[in-house]
Amino acid sequence: MRDRLQIIEGYEALLAAGQPAAVATVVSVEGSSYRLPGARMLVAGDGRTWGTVSGGCLERDVARRARMLIPQPAQPVLVCYETDDEDGGEENARPVADPGPSLGCGGRIEILIQRITAIDPGPLAALHAVVRRRTRASLATVIRVGSGGDDSVLPGAHLLRLGDDEPLGQITDPALHEALLAHLRRDPPDDRSFDIHRCDLSVGGWADVLIEWITPSQALAVFADGHDVAPLVDLAKALGWHVTIIGSRPVAGLRQSFPTADQLICSGDGPAAADVPPDAAAIVMAHNFRRDVAALAALLRHPRGYVGVLGPRRRTARLLAAAGFTGHEHRIHSPIGLDIGADNPEQIALAIVAEIQAVAAARPGGLLSLRPGPIHLNRQPKQNLEPI
Repeated sequence: MRDRLQIIEGYEALLAAGQPAAVATVVSVEGSSYRLPGARMLVAGDGRTWGTVSGGCLERDVARRARMLIPQPAQPVLVCYETDDEDGGEENARPVADPGPSLGCGGRIEILIQRITAIDPGPLAALHAVVRRRTRASLATVIRVGSGGDDSVLPGAHLLRLGDDEPLGQITDPALHEALLAHLRRDPPDDRSFDIHRCDLSVGGWADVLIEWITPSQALAVFADGHDVAPLVDLAKALGWHVTIIGSRPVAGLRQSFPTADQLICSGDGPAAADVPPDAAAIVMAHNFRRDVAALAALLRHPRGYVGVLGPRRRTARLLAAAGFTGHEHRIHSPIGLDIGADNPEQIALAIVAEIQAVAAARPGGLLSLRPGPIHLNRQPKQNLEPI
């Protein structure tokens, strides 16, 4: 999530300077890889980069290729890298000329590199809306075209849907346009944020298309303004989360204590549900019984994905009783955080953020060394590479 913000900040700076750039997108993965389809890197003409497409092993070559596209208009380039398990994985990845089927090595990563400008921002139009407007986006990007397709559809062509708006983009082929509309209007899979499909073209042939469902970063709302909130804010912002502080002090004082928070609200003595972004994980930790009761009552009046309460179970039971929600312990996480032995503000912040991440990902938060099977569930979709 932090990558997205860095990419958009870099993109805005380049736009302000009137400079074109290039964006590299991971569009397909087979076998082992550090990043999934949808990971991006922005490249400036002077070599500066924002974001990553691997664990740090492919960036130099990708940036070199991207800079070749920047000086003047150029068609997007699809580059395929192979990794070899015996040679250590991504650090020994090498580009291969043929972006077709796997050659049998440990992994295969395809990266689409395309020139972008203010007039044609490519996939960054979707990313900008998600980051700055916090709206969800659905994006379909052509990866490759084959078997008789003509020049009416080229790699990099895309169709974009923001929220529930009608999709917009560069897809002029009627059959492909209709197929992609159907994909962009459906809900994303439960287990991942992308799919890859092969679609028929009206003129004959087919196009492989990456479908992405891009959602805003995790939102966090903290009902507190004490000294132990600062490490929580710092860690959440390091992850690229959107942070709201609901405190009792004037906003100017809150800004001094939490300069990186995205939103600051002085709620006085009565926080309301309207103070909390609807998609935010909410934390009650004011260390003031009356304020914690008011916050908890406001939160539990409406369904919410995550509500955490700092403190022992007996205090939380008292808070619930005072708020009129006795018996609602199942709706909150208390004591808050994962069991990592935390006993200072920084460690407690780590335990809280880790639990929110685990809950959002529907994972138990245990030790990976004890997890049977692969670490990542459904990293690679079952690719629908039959024409549809």
